[in-house]
Amino acid sequence: MARSTPEQARNKLGLVAAKKLEVAAEALHAYRMACLKCDDHAAQHDRRKSLVGELQEMAAWLEGCCK
Repeated sequence: MARSTPEQARNKLGLVAAKKLEVAAEALHAYRMACLKCDDHAAQHDRRKSLVGELQEMAAWLEGCCK
């Protein structure tokens, strides 16, 4: 079996990192929804919403770089 090149190894790690970012975005979104159910409409709510989008964008960017 052929050894993977450094580029292949990097791409594999990048895809793993992208998946973890997607999972983090999903968890943060679930937390944000729970906060809304508890009537927590603090200023942090907007920041959490922004972070969800940033994590999703970063995951998509990283995945695109590794294909």
